[in-house]
Amino acid sequence: MPRVTEAHLDARRRQILTAASRCFSRSGFHGATMQEIADEAGLSAGALYRYFDGKERLVEALAAWGREQKRDALEELSPGRGPDGLARLVEAMLATLSSDGATEAAQLDVRLWGEALGQPRLRRLAKRELQDLIGPIAGYLRGEAAAGRVRSEVDPDALARAVVALLMGLELQKAFEPNVDTARISSAVRGLLIGLATRSRSGAA
Repeated sequence: MPRVTEAHLDARRRQILTAASRCFSRSGFHGATMQEIADEAGLSAGALYRYFDGKERLVEALAAWGREQKRDALEELSPGRGPDGLARLVEAMLATLSSDGATEAAQLDVRLWGEALGQPRLRRLAKRELQDLIGPIAGYLRGEAAAGRVRSEVDPDALARAVVALLMGLELQKAFEPNVDTARISSAVRGLLIGLATRSRSGAA
């Protein structure tokens, strides 16, 4: 019997998670059934249950999957970029809102936020996702301020939370308004962040 590779297992999990994302976005977490998800993935219900024993595990896996995808954008926080690094991060995050399937992904995230309010395990995942973004942004700002590349009066933790709140708000807009102009918003946000974080022309912190 052929040996199942890790690559095959990972590909099958992604196939199932993609199908679950579509079903949950379309029918909601409570409206979608495991059979519907199996049909969307082109699998039998038995095959689906070999990977996930129920919708709760699927929801948790989707939350973790989304966290991993967003984490990629944090690579823009390369030391030495000053406020431009923060602007690039926002642009990278907003770029995902204009990619294929972005509306569906945004709607799924909004549903996940709502579901997290009533599920302790999912709420812990959601809070971890927030900290996985807030922590690195605050750390970056702290380091850039110490190096004199951003204003010393900037509160790193507060600004990091404000940036994440902005991104979440834009994702909410995308969920309700699929045609929202993310490129235009990205340009406006860049100007705002540069103005807030850059040292004054006189060189005073």
